[in-house]
Amino acid sequence: NFYTLTTSMSGLDGSIGEPNCELDISPENEFYTDGAQISLEVENCNGGWSFDHWEADPDDNIDDQEEINPITIIMNDDIEIEAVCKQEFSLNVSSPIAEAFDSLSIAFNDTTYILVGPETLDENFLASSVINLTAFPNIDNGYYFEYWQGNNSPDSTSNVITITMDGDKD
Repeated sequence: NFYTLTTSMSGLDGSIGEPNCELDISPENEFYTDGAQISLEVENCNGGWSFDHWEADPDDNIDDQEEINPITIIMNDDIEIEAVCKQEFSLNVSSPIAEAFDSLSIAFNDTTYILVGPETLDENFLASSVINLTAFPNIDNGYYFEYWQGNNSPDSTSNVITITMDGDKD
């Protein structure tokens, strides 16, 4: 018996554009014999892209290997397999001097980061993630919030902003 291997690559929901990665298939043939072992590897990713997981039909060809890269599959049927990649962007936020601000809150899904007095958060978030930033000025000492500052910072004088991760932010 001879079987075909059909491969594709996609980004997780919310990704911006197509994955900037390569898929290495070894050996790469038009047809494979029953029992042939094929190695698949997502490599050379750029632009915040990285491997996330595999999806296959039939999926019993990748049992317990969904998150392994590279992966070895055994040809025993025609197989369609997709490499799913994720795209992440960095968020770099610094809280200003301690006396002017009580804290700076960065909220994403069920996670909240609190920065108190000069601290920095440098985290990666999936593309299209929505991040809420809240600055808490020390109004008891006469300070107030004026504006956000930095590369790719929103044009806002509100102490509460929402940003979408569509590129690196700082």
